[in-house]
Amino acid sequence: MRQRLLILGAAMLAGCAANTPKAPPAPQAPVINDKPARVSRDLTVAWDNYERGGAALRQPAFVHVLGQDGSLASNIASTTSETISLPAPMLTPGDIAATMTAFKGIQPSPRQGYSVYEISRWERYCNAGKDMDEHDWRFIDTQGATNVPSEVLTGCIPPVHTYHGYLQAWTHFCTNQGVTPDDRRIVRESVRPYSVVNPCKALK
Repeated sequence: MRQRLLILGAAMLAGCAANTPKAPPAPQAPVINDKPARVSRDLTVAWDNYERGGAALRQPAFVHVLGQDGSLASNIASTTSETISLPAPMLTPGDIAATMTAFKGIQPSPRQGYSVYEISRWERYCNAGKDMDEHDWRFIDTQGATNVPSEVLTGCIPPVHTYHGYLQAWTHFCTNQGVTPDDRRIVRESVRPYSVVNPCKALK
């Protein structure tokens, strides 16, 4: 009898241990489509009924308002531990070595870098020479007219005249000797040089 009771007790304990209640699954936050709330006209308009507006009687209609009390609720999804526990990607030693090799392979550009002020000289040159002064022309002659930097190379239209033609046009204009239509165009589209015809009698 005692043996049967022991067997029955052991079976009951085993059955109770096997039937432990499982933990309920964590509730999932429902997917909220908040676009209608963000673009609803209720955020910017309100229904207005009959009322007086000065000497007139306003008709019922929607009127523009700055906002409705309590109409805009923030729908911020709850942050779970899964969304903030993602590890940041780590660089492996192989990635670092490959990056350093790529950096060592970069050769310095043989082209000279230009300042913003010098680039503006090239921009005036590439705009058919409009508004160029003598300093601009001397800079372009020193650098070489064919060494246009890549920043202004696209759509570059160099002037049809040279530095010498620029000086000659101003000399003809200021001395009123043999002025051609091209000379007048150059004078009209450029700044008077300081090394010749200074002062210019034609400008007085």
